[in-house]
Order: sequence, then structure tokens, then C-alpha cells
Amino acid sequence: MKFFTRQRPHDSAQIVKMLHVLRDALTAELGNELRSLIVFGDLIKAKQFDATHSKVNLMIVLIQIDCDLLDRIADSISQFEKQIPLATMILTHEDITSSCDVFPVKFHNIKEYHTLLHGEDVVSDLVISDEHLRLRCEQELKNIMIRLRTFYLHRRQHPEQLVQTLLETATAFLNNVNACLLVKTGLVPEEDSEALNEFSDEFHIDVAVVRKILEFRTLPQPPASAELKQVYNDFMSLIHETTQVVDQMEATQ
Repeated sequence: MKFFTRQRPHDSAQIVKMLHVLRDALTAELGNELRSLIVFGDLIKAKQFDATHSKVNLMIVLIQIDCDLLDRIADSISQFEKQIPLATMILTHEDITSSCDVFPVKFHNIKEYHTLLHGEDVVSDLVISDEHLRLRCEQELKNIMIRLRTFYLHRRQHPEQLVQTLLETATAFLNNVNACLLVKTGLVPEEDSEALNEFSDEFHIDVAVVRKILEFRTLPQPPASAELKQVYNDFMSLIHETTQVVDQMEATQ
């Protein structure tokens, strides 16, 4: 794994230009079968996007989906995946509206952080239940908790892999922080740093370890073994504590 030597391929402005080229290709290939193209995630959180570690999330919403339509766009998608860290989600409008109950955290984050690249905005008016959010938050946090323990067993001798694990799970944790705040307060700060502050204040949980993990993005090499182990241990403790708090949220709503 070349985590610390990988070069950032493009800045966000270059990626936006390339997305416009991809948009033109997809609209030509799909015609009236294309309902909308929506960019979401870290690229929309402009100050938090890092092309070395972040994905460029693109939702392709089609009228209907079959192999012939997928064949039409396969070459374009493949070409752009080689140039930018592109992650596509191909759905129909019905897929979206029927999935908010099973993927409420994902669609909440898409609803909050997206921009329309082409066609109709099919996510701004999505209705997401607070109870679905709470249940999914608890499930995702417990999944993170279990994965962290398992990953440590297999990666403890590989510092770069441990750092990669921490960065990926910290991002997943931040998504759930936003959802928890929405359930508890009805509001979500735009910046991750502000969301962490608000989460810490509302739930009385120390989130300093998350800030420490996010700083790893700028390190030229992994931290010392003892420090990395302590950070990993503190993060596991934080996730465990948060799952307990989220489990009790139902009684306070």
C-alpha cells in the first residue's frame, strides 16, 4: 500500500472541469434516459476535499436501468475512473425514494451536501425519518466498532494500513455525527470541525482523538508505533461510548 507516497492527482477545480466533460459524454450517450447527474460528498464540502484521500461521488439517475444502458456508459465511466477518484452510484428515482428508510444516513448526507450537474434535483426534497436515522446510526457505529477490532488483529504490524483504517472509519464516524446531531438538535454545522464541537457539547463526549486522526492526512509517514496504538485504542473507546449514547437517544426524543 502506497498511502503516504501517493500524489494528489488534481485539485478540486480541475476535477470539476473533468466532471463537466463527463457530464457532456453521459448526456450524449444516454439522451432522454438520463434524469439527473448529482455530485455529492467531500467535493461539495470544498474545504474538506482532498483528492489524495477523498472520492468524487457521482449519482447517475436513470429513467430505467438495464444492461444495454450500462453498456452505453461503461467506457466513459472507466476512462474517468482512471483520471480522477470517481465513485458512481447508478439509481432510478424510485430506488432513491424507496431507500431512505434503509440508508437514511447516506441519503441525509447526500441531501445536505450535493450539487446538480445535470437535469432534475431528485434529492433536496427527500423525507428522512429521525427514528430511521437513529437506528441506522447505531447500526453503522456498531459496525465500525466491530470492524476496528477485527482490522487491528490483521493490520497491527502494518502502520500504514492502520492509518488508512483510522482515516476511513473517522470519515464514517463524521457522517454519523451529522446524523446524530440532526436527530438531537435538528441542525447540522457545515464544517466537520464545527460538527465535532457541537457533538461533543450535546453528547458530552471527548472527540479529540478524531481531530488527531484527521491530522494524519498531512503526515509524511505514519506516527510512531506507540502513538499510533494509543490513538487506535482511544478511537475504539470513543466509538464504543458513542454507540451507548446513541442507543439511549430514543428515550430522550
